[in-house]
Amino acid sequence: SVSAITAAAYPESDINNLRQLMTDHFSTNRHHRSNPDGKRAALVFLNETFQSYGLQTWDWTFFANNKKYKGTTILGLWPGRNTGTPLDRPIMLTANVDTNYNKPGVDDNGSGMAAVVESARLITSQTCIQDHSVFFAVFDFEEHPIYDPQPDEPCEVGACGSTEFVQGVMSLYRQAVNSDVAKWGGVVVLNAVLNYNNTEMSQNMINETIFKETPGLEDAYEHIKEDKYR
Repeated sequence: SVSAITAAAYPESDINNLRQLMTDHFSTNRHHRSNPDGKRAALVFLNETFQSYGLQTWDWTFFANNKKYKGTTILGLWPGRNTGTPLDRPIMLTANVDTNYNKPGVDDNGSGMAAVVESARLITSQTCIQDHSVFFAVFDFEEHPIYDPQPDEPCEVGACGSTEFVQGVMSLYRQAVNSDVAKWGGVVVLNAVLNYNNTEMSQNMINETIFKETPGLEDAYEHIKEDKYR
């Protein structure tokens, strides 16, 4: 079979490359009990691939809600001219590595990881230097156990990895550079992106009033509303 293109010097992509990334690396269960080796292999691949693209890369370990368990989030940073200054307007591209106990992990969320990896490859292959930081993050312990309850869950409410990322990484970065978060580029959450739905009212905004009144999200809200919540 043909392996996916992972060379940063190749500045083009297509659907076949994304499909091959999922087939080669993200098509198995990645639950910490049902397939810990599969999860570990995906984390190693993400770390090594981010490093090969020249990203500043970290294995960010953290305790889950259940302190018996440690998670590992893979982080990559592609710096820009304004990185480390109050002028920085970072953008974050994120996915998650873990699966529920009995799920195959292709759409949820092998598709999101493939999109993050391919985005990282394409962005780092460009010859220009962008103004602002681009963060890539693949979170651990994101899946909500309500969809596949198992005894002794690491993360009783889900979203442990992303919560740790916000509180332990981005909040500290904002404080360190004294940046206005309302002016940040935003977060692109790549979750189950194979499940594309273009019908009206396919998006459901929880706490819609809060969303539309949040600084920096007004334009996004109006766009979604005008597009009939597609």
